[in-house]
Amino acid sequence: TMVQKHKPAGAIIVSTPQDLALIDATRAIDLFDKAGIPIIGLVENMAGYVCPHCGEVSDPFGNGGAQATAERLGLPFLGRVPLAIGIRTASDAGQPPAAGNGADAAAFHSIAAQVDAWLGQR
Repeated sequence: TMVQKHKPAGAIIVSTPQDLALIDATRAIDLFDKAGIPIIGLVENMAGYVCPHCGEVSDPFGNGGAQATAERLGLPFLGRVPLAIGIRTASDAGQPPAAGNGADAAAFHSIAAQVDAWLGQR
């Protein structure tokens, strides 16, 4: 398999917060465990949406599921990436927010710093 051939240093599991997605994420964790690939941590994607008109925050996919799963499995929780139109439009335009310094970049920078620290300890 690709994991056996390329043996990554670690895996980051990204999941939306709803139960069905977390079941798949747990299966991925099991696969990496069986392959001897350490899990760097879990990221919750599409976590929260801020209405551009009224500013109300809602959680159409739920909230906290990836963090709860990380805690239950004894794995690091790396952070949440919001469901934000700016992330989608910038990414579609070939300008991923993670490469920038705007408000949409903050979640990515925090996660990247934790991955960098994890890699630095290896």
